Amino acid sequence: LAGSLQSTCVFFSSFSILLVAVDRYLFILCPTTRQISTNMAFILSLLGLLFSILLSSPLYLLTKLEVRKNFLTDRVTSYCYEDWSDESHLLTCTLICFTI
Repeated sequence: LAGSLQSTCVFFSSFSILLVAVDRYLFILCPTTRQISTNMAFILSLLGLLFSILLSSPLYLLTKLEVRKNFLTDRVTSYCYEDWSDESHLLTCTLICFTI
C-alpha cells in the first residue's frame, strides 16, 4: 500500500505543477482576462487527484506481500513485489504513464 500511495502522490504532485504552469502561462499570455476561480481550481485539483489514483491503480491491484520464514534461523522476512502476470500489461501501463 505504501508504494501505491507514493505513486499516487508523485502523479498528483506532477499534475499540480502542470496546472500551476498552465495557469501562469495563460496569465502571461492574456494578462487582461480573468484568472480561474477558486472553485475551478478546486475542481481541477480534484480531477488531478482522481486521475492520479486512476494511473496508480495497477499498483494497488497488483502489489503482493510475501512473508517467508527461514527455518534454520527462525527469522521472518517479508517483501512486496508487483505481480505482473502478463508482460504486455506492464508495457502498456508504462507507455500510458510516460505518454501522459
